[in-house]
Amino acid sequence: MGKEIRHSFLINASPESIVAALVREECIQMGWTKEARVENGKGVFGWSGYGSVVQLDIELNAAGDTVVWKCTKSNMQNTQAWEGTAFHRLMAAKPSVVWPSSRTTASAKHWAKTSVSPPFSAAI
Repeated sequence: MGKEIRHSFLINASPESIVAALVREECIQMGWTKEARVENGKGVFGWSGYGSVVQLDIELNAAGDTVVWKCTKSNMQNTQAWEGTAFHRLMAAKPSVVWPSSRTTASAKHWAKTSVSPPFSAAI
């Protein structure tokens, strides 16, 4: 297909706090799903109420300035369309961070500062 969807947000938070929010299980559980598990660079995000599971590789480069989530398996919305998709989080040199996401700027800033997401309806 070769199509891309790009979203970029500037977040006024340290790159270290953003990296933690994207690679640590407890932070992912606060921002995505409480059923998230991370072990040895692999993530499994579950939404048992919907019967959905997403498996992904979580990679942090050696410089510590880029996190990539690559979807390896998904049944989200009864489709495998997310499989092979990569989500890149590129850290800027300044304290602000460029974070591609579908969340709004306000909720992303709140999440980056506190690792707590507002209810989903408030993030739309």
